[in-house]
Amino acid sequence: MVSLLWILLVAGALALIAGGAVLVLRARRPEEEPVCNFKCPHCGRKLRYRGNKAGKAGICPLCRKALTYPAAPEK
Repeated sequence: MVSLLWILLVAGALALIAGGAVLVLRARRPEEEPVCNFKCPHCGRKLRYRGNKAGKAGICPLCRKALTYPAAPEK
C-alpha cells in the first residue's frame, strides 16, 4: 500500500511540473513578425502575409492563381 502512495505522489508531482511548464511556455511572447497587406494582382482581393514570406511564391486563396508576395515595406 505504501508503494501505491509513493507512485501517486510522484505522478502528482510530475503532473504539477508538466502543468507549470505548459504555463511558462504559453506565457512567452512570440517574436514579433511584421504582417503586410497587398492586393492579389489577378482578382484584387486584399491579402495579408507575414514578413518572412516576402519574395516567395504563393497562391491566392480566392482565385487560386500563383503570385509572389511583395517585399515587406521598410519602416
